[in-house]
Order: sequence, then structure tokens, then C-alpha cells
Amino acid sequence: MDKIKQQTVVTEAMHRIKSMIESNKYKVGDKLPTESQLAESFGIGRSSIREAIKVFQYLGILETKVPKGTFICKTSNIAAEFFTWFAVLEKNYVFEILEMREAFEQKGINNLIRDYKNGEEQALTAIAMLEERLDEFASAIDQLDYERLTEIDFRFHRILITYSNNTLFLKIYDQLKEFTSTEMHRTHTNYKDISVLLEEHKCILDAILQNDFQLAIQFHASHFPLIRTNLVLD
Repeated sequence: MDKIKQQTVVTEAMHRIKSMIESNKYKVGDKLPTESQLAESFGIGRSSIREAIKVFQYLGILETKVPKGTFICKTSNIAAEFFTWFAVLEKNYVFEILEMREAFEQKGINNLIRDYKNGEEQALTAIAMLEERLDEFASAIDQLDYERLTEIDFRFHRILITYSNNTLFLKIYDQLKEFTSTEMHRTHTNYKDISVLLEEHKCILDAILQNDFQLAIQFHASHFPLIRTNLVLD
């Protein structure tokens, strides 16, 4: 390899490491050369290599296991981290992420209706979990416990996303918990009658139990306009 001569040593080291991975010489789960080997290959100090690796670790691209070495992580970790930053830094992406949440929950609803209709054990378990969340909803509303209500709401929708069978978006949903919970809490406080929130979720579940995908999607879609209004006002 050519020796690094640029002044931005850490940045160039990151570029070289990225190129190594892009070349397919190293794949997910593979161990990278040691810091000393990389430093010698690039013609720079170990400290610069160490800083570059730290950045990749934060992004979820690399993982260091002492004393085994540094390994390439699964790509789903990388994507989830980037989506988190989109939500934090760019409001336009917040609305797009919300649309993704809608789409993946609807996929979960579709899968759940299909499997429930076929009597799949996994679907029956998911239905039971949704029913438990609704019972918890009622209790939290009776006590006007908005903090608990937000946690229950988050868990209700997480069940639908889990049933989409898309592990990437489940990771994104979990990493965006703080943002999603804030959005949910703001929405809850804007209901003139908070019991309506419970009815909205009951309608979604009842449509699933009726094996009526179109009705379930209709109820699900009607649940999101207030969320968008809150985001515009933020």
C-alpha cells in the first residue's frame, strides 16, 4: 500500500480502512489487522489508527474484543445508527421515518392477520400481548399516568413492528425510543378525551381479530395525523 502523506491523518486512515472493507477482502465477522500492522502498512502512528477505529466503533461498523482484536460488525447496526442521526439532525427525515414506521407496522398487521387466520402459535402469542397492552392502557388512563401510558403505547406498536419480521427497522425503532416516546407523550396530552386513545388501539386490534386487513389499516392510518400535527408545531 502507498504510505499516507496527507495532514488529515485520522481521516485518511478511516478512508483506507473503509476501502479495505469495500474491497470485500474483509467481510462481516472478519478480524482486521492489528493496530501495529495497519500503522506500518499506512505509514502512520498507532495513535491515528486507534482514533480512526474509535470512530468506526461508535458508528457500529467495528467492534474491538479484548484481547482477540477488532472485528467488522453486522451492517444492521450501521444503518440503525445513521437513521438515529437523521432524526436528531434533520426534521425532514423525522417525517420520513414516521412514514417508515407506518409502513412497517402495516406490514406487521398484514403478517399478523395472515398468521392469526391460520392459527399460528406465534400470532396467538402476539395477540395476547396486544390485549395485555390494552388492559394496561385502561389502567394507565384511569390513573392519568401519562408516563406509563407512553411506555405502554411504545410497546404496543413495537409488537406490530416485531411482526413485520424486519429486524433492521426494529433496531431503528428501539434506537429512536427517546424521540418516539417524546412524540407519543406530546400526542397524548393533546387528546381532549384521553380514552379515545384506547379506543383507537382497540379498533386496530378488533380489525385484526376480524381478519380484516383493510379495516385494520384504515384505523391504523387514522391514528397518525395528530402525530404529524404535533411534529409541525414542535
